[in-house]
Amino acid sequence: MFLDEPTAMLDVQATEDLWTKLIELWEDQTVVIVEHKVKHIWNHVDRVILMDYNGNIIADECPEIILQKYVHLLSEYGVWHPRAWEFAPSRVDFPTTNSHLLQFKNGRIIRGKSTLLSFSDLEIGLGEWITITGANGSGKTTLLESIMQLIKYQGDVYFENQRLTKIKHAAKHMYLVYQNPELQFITNSVYDEINIHFNHLSKDQSDDETIQLLKLLDLQNVKDQHPYELSIGQKRRLSVATALSSKADIIFLDEPTFGLDSHNTFQLIKLFQKRINLGQSIVMVTHDDEIIERYPSRRLKISDGALLDCDGDTNV
Repeated sequence: MFLDEPTAMLDVQATEDLWTKLIELWEDQTVVIVEHKVKHIWNHVDRVILMDYNGNIIADECPEIILQKYVHLLSEYGVWHPRAWEFAPSRVDFPTTNSHLLQFKNGRIIRGKSTLLSFSDLEIGLGEWITITGANGSGKTTLLESIMQLIKYQGDVYFENQRLTKIKHAAKHMYLVYQNPELQFITNSVYDEINIHFNHLSKDQSDDETIQLLKLLDLQNVKDQHPYELSIGQKRRLSVATALSSKADIIFLDEPTFGLDSHNTFQLIKLFQKRINLGQSIVMVTHDDEIIERYPSRRLKISDGALLDCDGDTNV
């Protein structure tokens, strides 16, 4: 049996469920797996073949030897091995702020005649990192879309303590990164997709900023390609890059690290930390327990149509 990244498009729970079932099935078979999310099966495989960027085999050993001798290479290549998070960026504690940039009071998110989600007071301050989690279908994406007025929202909205009659008045201060990165793209090249957001700078400055961001997200070698020609990981990094190149005060991201290898996940975390340090706020939907535990200043969870504060275990 040959499996080519069978979990690439699966969330954490679905990945665990698939591997549990496959491990049961392959007991009497030979199985060859191409995969960078290997921590779930690391203790169930007999051999690990490690290849470099040029496709050359540099190691073919049992998992224990690979982890002992090549752990730094595994991390450099972005493999999600059992010790991958040892190489993650350290947590940075940012100064707390009482400044509420955006507030939603007495909020109800409605589709048709049904209330999908309700909350009494959702506040987003300057320089916050907020994670939103919940079961599949609980309403995480719906919450982000309602904030951006893509679906109907009922309630009061305040921006910098001023009540808004329409949330669109705050739209220029917000940016949404969709779960499907292809919904983000509006130009015909990777370079232009980022560069267009630097139109307030001189040409030399905008070119410098664009090249720097391309390098940070390992997209410089595909800068002339059409965004639709990229791999799913490259598309996701490009969609995040468009947000980071914007002037938005609050960046909303719907599972921005989904499907990324460890190297690029950690690179995004560093970029988020840098932006928060500059006063921007990051609000991200994620299923990644490690990110949820390590980095945010606040953790929210959606359950049974309610928005909960995980740290205080209270309704928002």
